[in-house]
Amino acid sequence: MFYVSKTTPFFFLLAFADLFIAVFSFGIGFDHVFVGIMSVFGFILHTVIGASYQIIPNSQQSQLKHEKLQIFVFLSSAFASFFMFLKNYPIASLFTLTAVVLFTVHILPVIKNYQPVTIKFLTLSLLYMNLGSLFFVMAYIPLEFLPFVPFQLAVHTLTLGMMLNAVIGVQIAWIPMILMHALNQKVANATLITLQVGILVCSHWIWYSPSTKL
Repeated sequence: MFYVSKTTPFFFLLAFADLFIAVFSFGIGFDHVFVGIMSVFGFILHTVIGASYQIIPNSQQSQLKHEKLQIFVFLSSAFASFFMFLKNYPIASLFTLTAVVLFTVHILPVIKNYQPVTIKFLTLSLLYMNLGSLFFVMAYIPLEFLPFVPFQLAVHTLTLGMMLNAVIGVQIAWIPMILMHALNQKVANATLITLQVGILVCSHWIWYSPSTKL
């Protein structure tokens, strides 16, 4: 059984539009905050969501339920990109968080077997995706009862946490399959643990260094 997501191509198109805007803006001298947010919460996030809609159901040999929910995830993502382009980061962060929460609610029921190390990496990637989106909101919509979160922490939670876990998780599944070699499970699990420790150390450093630049 092979599941084909109808929204994945649209997420990829949105991601490449985000990338084009970020690269073009960097070329004409836009501020690094705009370029960083557009690249990470636009290009990287939308690429991972689009790819996950294709990879996770197939890895579990299952189909998504309530497929129309993908449309709302995509629309929320598109509105997030639009408001990022306008530099209205508070509204963009809310749409980003909405898209990520809807995506999480939609994709989690598909995962039935958490034993494969690839699924562990992808599940942790999903966790960091939610944390990064929440930090994005907290960075631009400060609330008195919540601690200050520098936007750098939101950005690096997605790059270090979400992206690295997603990329390594997929590579651990595909490279042994392409080369027709068995995966060393002990090394894979050690990589999983080492990566999470590294992410936590970097996050701690960024949290206490609000002036850190991208």
